[in-house]
Amino acid sequence: MTKKLTHVSFYIINDIHIALSVDPLMVYEFPDYDDINKNEKIHTNNTIIGKNPLLVMYKPFNEELTDKRCMYKQNNLTNINDIIRWIEIERFPLITMVSPLNFMDYKERQMPIVWLSVDKQNEQQTSDIQIFFRPLARHYKGLLSFLMISPSDHVVFLNRLGILTMPGMMIEYEEHKYLFDSDINPMEEDYSAQFLEAFFQNELPRYIKSQSEEEIEEDITFDEEILQNSDNLILDDDDDDYNRNKSNVKYINGYKLFELIENGTPYLTSIYTNEEINSFKHHLWSPTNDNGDNNDWINDIKLNVMVLYYTTWDTRCNKIVSVYENIAKYWAHHNRTIVLTKINIMSNDICDTMLFYHKLPIIALYKHDSISCKDAVLYHGKRREDVIIKWIKINLNISIDKDEEEIDEQEFYDDRDEDANDNLDPFYNGAKQQD
Repeated sequence: MTKKLTHVSFYIINDIHIALSVDPLMVYEFPDYDDINKNEKIHTNNTIIGKNPLLVMYKPFNEELTDKRCMYKQNNLTNINDIIRWIEIERFPLITMVSPLNFMDYKERQMPIVWLSVDKQNEQQTSDIQIFFRPLARHYKGLLSFLMISPSDHVVFLNRLGILTMPGMMIEYEEHKYLFDSDINPMEEDYSAQFLEAFFQNELPRYIKSQSEEEIEEDITFDEEILQNSDNLILDDDDDDYNRNKSNVKYINGYKLFELIENGTPYLTSIYTNEEINSFKHHLWSPTNDNGDNNDWINDIKLNVMVLYYTTWDTRCNKIVSVYENIAKYWAHHNRTIVLTKINIMSNDICDTMLFYHKLPIIALYKHDSISCKDAVLYHGKRREDVIIKWIKINLNISIDKDEEEIDEQEFYDDRDEDANDNLDPFYNGAKQQD
C-alpha cells in the first residue's frame, strides 16, 4: 500500500524541486523529478523510510550520471543557514553551458567562475571537457563555478573575456581575471589542477586585456576620418581641418585605465609628458604654485579623469566624436587638471564590468579624490557639449558662466534617443549580443 505525499512540502527554485518531510514517523515515497511535474500527488516504487525528517532535492539535471535526487545528509533540520547553503550549492550543476537563462544566477552566486571555452558544435570536444573537468568541479564544489562557453553562441562575450583558444580556460572573480596559458591544452596532464590550486594560493598573475599601440592607432585613424568630415568641430584659427596632433583627447588602453583609475589617485605626470606640461602650465592652478622657476608643485597636481567608453561599430559613439573633441578643447583652454580620455570598451578590460549594463556611449567622471574605480559619476544627459561642460563644472564645484545658467539641469538626465543600442552584456535581461 502506498501513501500520498500529504506530509511533504514542495519548494520550487529555478526548476529545482525540494521536498521536506514534516513527520519523522511516517514512511514517505518520493517521486522522480519527471513525475513531480505531472502531478504532486504521486505514488512510486521509490520508497525512503524516514527515521528523521528528510530534505530531498530533485534536480532537472543529472550531474552524477546516476540519480537526479540529492538528500540533505545532516540529521538536524533546525539550522537554517546550513540548509540554505546546501540548497545554494546543490541547485547548481557541477559543470554546464552558459546561457541567458542561467548567467545572472551564476553572477549573483558571487563565486569565482571558471570559464571553459569549447566549440559546442563539436560534440566530442564538449563531452571531453565535461568528463575531464567534472572531478575538479566536484573537488571545488561550493568554491568554484564551472561554466562552458561556445563562440557559436557568445562570440562577443568570449572575446570580451579574452579567451582566444579552444579549449581555453580563465578564472573570473571580483573584476579580476586569470588566464590559463593559451599555448597549453588545459586537458593535458594535471596543468588545470595546478592552475586552480595556484588561484587559491594567490599565485596567479592578473590578466588585463589591453589594446596594443597599433590597435589604438587604428581607432585614432577611424575617429580622424569622422572628424575631418564633421561640420560642428571647433578648429583653431590656423587650421582648415582636423589636426590630430592638436587633439586634446587621450586614447588609453586597459593597462593605462587601471593605472589611472584603479591603482590610486591619478596625477598630472601620469598621463602628460613634461613637454606637454610646459606647454600649458598657464592653464594649471595649485595653491602651492608660486609662478616661479620651481616646478615641483606640478608633481602634486591630481587629475580629474573623464572616460568615454566607446566602440567603433556603434553609431551613437561615432556621433559624439566631434562633441567630445570640442569638450576636450574647451578644458584644454580653461583647466588642465581635467583630462578627457577614450577607451574601446570591447577591446580592453575596464575597472567596473557593471558598465556593460549601460548603453553606449558611456561617459564617466572620476574625481581626483575617488578611492575606487566604482566611484564614477555617470552622465545620462543630452549629448551636447554645452550641457556636458556645465555638468562637469557642477560635479567638480567649478563656477559656471552666465550663459550656462540658462541650461536646464533636467537635460543632465534625459539622454535616451530612439536609436540607443542594447547594453553590451549579451546575458543581461536577455539582451541581444552584437555581431
